[in-house]
Formats: sequence, structure tokens, C-alpha cells
Amino acid sequence: MSNDVLEMTDATMRQRRSLMVITLIIILTYHGGVSFSNELKLFGTSLKVKNPDVILSFIYVAQAYFVWRFYQYFHLEKTFTALRNQYSKELGLKFDSILQAHIFKSLPKGISTFMGSYSYSDLSRTDVRGKCYEVNVEYPTGEVDKHLFELISVPKKIFRFKSVPIKFAFVFRGKILTDFYLPFVLVLYSIPLHFL
Repeated sequence: MSNDVLEMTDATMRQRRSLMVITLIIILTYHGGVSFSNELKLFGTSLKVKNPDVILSFIYVAQAYFVWRFYQYFHLEKTFTALRNQYSKELGLKFDSILQAHIFKSLPKGISTFMGSYSYSDLSRTDVRGKCYEVNVEYPTGEVDKHLFELISVPKKIFRFKSVPIKFAFVFRGKILTDFYLPFVLVLYSIPLHFL
């Protein structure tokens, strides 16, 4: 995958930067014990503030705006789409290999090959009672032009938790975590601070 595809656009980076700054201000305000007094200095001029709590409320409103803007840009990114497609492809390959292994294991003894291509993505159409899939597998009998079919039940549980290593690798690979998910994690952390 090209490095150009894995780079955020300048517009998305601006939205991300604004979101990170406002969120870090909220976190530092809480953990630093910062409080706003009745007097505020702005460009060398003293201003009297009757309700200093409104300043923090305004910062939260600004944060909500920047979350929305970053979210909009985030989903328009080619990077996000490319990474999501790359993740789906790797997950599909892993699940396809699990399916192939299960089919081989389920064929009658002595059969070491089967015909056709069986993909995990096609299994959803063969869902049976929510617990397993059914696949009709064609395999050669050894005689010329003679094939048999075997209906193989594929339990859903063989795929459970198999995506965890792939998800883990994608989250921590490159800049996915820091560029895309860290801003949202910090926002989720900062929201309850307003109510403490």
C-alpha cells in the first residue's frame, strides 16, 4: 500500500489538531486543578466575569463541535477506507483458511482434495439455526469424472475470537491508533471530568 494513501489529508489533520488541543485543555484543567476566577485578562485588558463556570461549559461545546468535524473528515479519509479494506481482506483470508481446514477435516477418510472454492464471506447465506453454517462440498471419488457431494456443518464457534490477533495488529500497526483512535479515546476520557 502506498505511503500517500496512509497519510491523512491536511484538512483532517487540522480537525484532529483542534480536537486534541481542546480535549487536552479539558483534561489539564481538571487534573491541574485549574479554576476560572471572576477576573479574566484578555489582550492586556481585565474583564470581569460574573459566572466563570460558563467558560468551561463553552470549552465543552467547542469540543463537541471539533469531535463532530473530525468524525466527518475521519470517514472521508482514503486512509481509513484503505485500512478498513486491508483489515477485511486479512480477516477474510484467515477465516477462509479456517474454513478450508474444517472442510478437509470433515471429508470422508481417504479424501485429500475437494473441488470448488469456499469462502467465509459466502457462509452467511447458509446460516442454520444461528449455531452453524452448512456447506455442500464436491469432491472426486477417484473414478474418472465421478464426483460426490458432502453436506458439511461448520460451527460458528470455530471463528470466534480468531479475529482478535488481527484486530490487535491493526490497532497497533503504524499510525492507526495515534492518528485515528487516540483523539476519540481522549474525548471519552474527558467527558465525565465535567461532571466530577
